[in-house]
Amino acid sequence: MSTIRYLNLFKSFNQSKNLIRIAPRWSNKTLKRNFFTSGSFKNSNSNQSTEGEQKLIDLLRARFPAAKSIEVVDISGGCGAMYTIYVESEDFKNLRTVKQHQLVNECLRNEIKENMHGLRIQTAVPK
Repeated sequence: MSTIRYLNLFKSFNQSKNLIRIAPRWSNKTLKRNFFTSGSFKNSNSNQSTEGEQKLIDLLRARFPAAKSIEVVDISGGCGAMYTIYVESEDFKNLRTVKQHQLVNECLRNEIKENMHGLRIQTAVPK
């Protein structure tokens, strides 16, 4: 379906008061470098990390010192209640995704318990 046709279809649904929620589809390549935050894309490589983001990065760096990439983005609008985390490390080699995520959760256990209500985790093994 073409983009214009899709937008016209969306417009007609909105006009008829049938609201639709469109969620972006993420691929591993997209999520690694761009996170959807507050309706716009933020490049996670920028040096403008919040205090909460930097704290989580430091904790993850301590736990995964050989990590090729660690990226953290506050997706709660700045209050620090929800984060998207991407970790690419050799430590995840030969581990199932569930175990990889458990390692990240274990590392951030105290922060999750005290400050967060949501966390999105994506892990990868370097190629």
